[in-house]
Amino acid sequence: MMIHRMWGAIDITTDISKVKVKPKMDTILRGSIVGFIATIPYIMVSWFLYMVGVSPFTVIHYGAILITPPGTTITTLPLLLGLLAVTISGTFMGNILAFLLRSTGSDYAIFKSTGLGVVLWIVHSKVLPSLIEPELFKVLPTPMVLQALIVVGVWGIVAGYSYLALEKRSN
Repeated sequence: MMIHRMWGAIDITTDISKVKVKPKMDTILRGSIVGFIATIPYIMVSWFLYMVGVSPFTVIHYGAILITPPGTTITTLPLLLGLLAVTISGTFMGNILAFLLRSTGSDYAIFKSTGLGVVLWIVHSKVLPSLIEPELFKVLPTPMVLQALIVVGVWGIVAGYSYLALEKRSN
């Protein structure tokens, strides 16, 4: 399609099919991508700590326990549900981070995202267990609390770097 414009005596013709417009990334899309990317190492570090015997559960086990009815045997289906729950939660927190960084600026994004991760640690290790399953998790084992601190720190650092990379790419 051709567009013709007249400026004085000069006829300028523009072929719209050759004009490349780079769409600006939406905040929710950016946050979802950041949260998803950051959740991958979050899960991997959790599994590593579980496999070397540091922690009694992974975040996937924890998600499976929280999302299934009490007494459910942790098999493949509950683990898949736990994986889905953890992934959705990580993606949601990526959106919170994106809106936080949009309103406060992306300077010091890694510190801000790590700070959000530390807030998540408190929610992860104290608030959620007491609200959702007070009988199941009266007191979380210390290794699990430390594992939660490590993995949310990893999530925060990766989320900060991912956000900056996506922001740089979209500008």
